[in-house]
This record gives sequence, C-alpha cells and structure tokens, in this order.
Amino acid sequence: MKAFVFCIVFAASSLFALAQDEGGCYDGRLENGVGNITEVPCDFANGGVCQTKIEVNQNDTYVDLQCQQDKACTSNQNNNGQNCYSIEAQEKEVQVCFFCCSTSLCNIAIDEIPPSP
Repeated sequence: MKAFVFCIVFAASSLFALAQDEGGCYDGRLENGVGNITEVPCDFANGGVCQTKIEVNQNDTYVDLQCQQDKACTSNQNNNGQNCYSIEAQEKEVQVCFFCCSTSLCNIAIDEIPPSP
C-alpha cells in the first residue's frame, strides 16, 4: 500500500514539474504586419527559449517567431550591438535584431525595434 501511494504522489509531482517546465512559443513569420502565427511547444527545462527576430530592411519589416535553443538565441542576441543598434546598421537601413525570453508565449510580435538596452 505504501509503495502504491508513493507511486501516485511521485507521478503527480512529476506531472506538475513537467507542466511547469514545458510551455510554448509563438511561431511564424510576419511581413509588414501580415502573416500567420501559431503556438508551438517549447521545452524550457532543456534549454528552450522563445525567440523574436526583427529585420527592418529599408521600408519593410519582417518578424520571425520561434522556439530556439538558449545558446543559439543568446548568440544571436549578443550581435544586436552591431547588427541592430549600430549607426552603420541604421545608416544602411538594414537592422537585424534578436530577442530571447523564457516564459510561455513571451515572444510577442512587435512591428518596430525597441530602444537599445
């Protein structure tokens, strides 16, 4: 009987932990505000994060949303100083910016580049 109760408690706590570790991200592409976005699962417990990529190319804005591995997203985001916020990127009118977040559905689609942190 004790083993049976332990199994139920263990299973319930495992499901609770799984529910906390799993979440989702928005996924899709918008071109000048038009496109399709869906929700996809993202395994936050194993290094998943939600990524937002904003590309402004002259008068066009592209937004890509997805679940990404933390290391890859952070590496992309670390280049924002040069590819997103630099004077050179702004003068060329081609800015590519990445943003990472790690809570469910945190990668909202925005249509402009936020101010430099």
